[in-house]
Amino acid sequence: MQSLYYALPEGADPGAKVLLLLAPWARGRGVGRAVAESLLARGASRVTATVPAGWTAGERFLEGLGFTLEAGVLRRAEWLRES
Repeated sequence: MQSLYYALPEGADPGAKVLLLLAPWARGRGVGRAVAESLLARGASRVTATVPAGWTAGERFLEGLGFTLEAGVLRRAEWLRES
């Protein structure tokens, strides 16, 4: 059994939320990166993501997209558009 939960940052528009999940066969093929880069290019000024601590592949994925990871059991990641 797998549990998935998320919360929107205060003031966030629920209609602007995107949940990105990939099937195991699609991992490592650039599909997730292409989708994430496309979403980031849409003009958001701030994006928040989470990844379980110790899930190295997920942490590297977010860091490779320019996210800054915080410490914790469920690591929160922030991405800010450069001005």
